Amino acid sequence: MIKILLLLAIDPNNQL
Repeated sequence: MIKILLLLAIDPNNQL
């Protein structure tokens, strides 16, 4: 869950 938040924070356009 934390990893997804970090990914979104780094790249908002990159949706998993």
